[in-house]
Amino acid sequence: MKRLAGSYENKIDSKGRVSVPKPFRAYFDAQGSDLIYIFPSFQQPAIEGCGEGYLDRLQDRIDGLDMYSETQADFALLTIGQALPLSFDPEGRVTLPRDMREAIGLTDSAMFVGQGDRFLIWEPSAGQAARDAAINRIRTNGATLPQRSSS
Repeated sequence: MKRLAGSYENKIDSKGRVSVPKPFRAYFDAQGSDLIYIFPSFQQPAIEGCGEGYLDRLQDRIDGLDMYSETQADFALLTIGQALPLSFDPEGRVTLPRDMREAIGLTDSAMFVGQGDRFLIWEPSAGQAARDAAINRIRTNGATLPQRSSS
């Protein structure tokens, strides 16, 4: 699998364990990793998830900011500083920390939404509301993707 794509809803058990979607596990397996990183999204009520490669690229972008600037410190604090490594158990599950679950209202199920090289974990109704809002913004603003020149 070349990218994290699709949306999946999985149950959360009483210990906070949730099965990472099989296609997502295949993506990380193809990268030679049984580890993901999660951190609270600072843009929306969700948890961001990624692999080592994405975290490395994020660190590079943060390192490109002015050292010791407020912006650099904020991004480092909100991403790298909160990133928590999680390993898959034999059933492909990870345990989501209680504080992260409570912050976004996760109780009995979680929606995993692929974003290419990262993913989001939503409380399912909040994830659907975010999707609906995105559709409305795109339609209202007439947003399009830039065309790539063929080479």
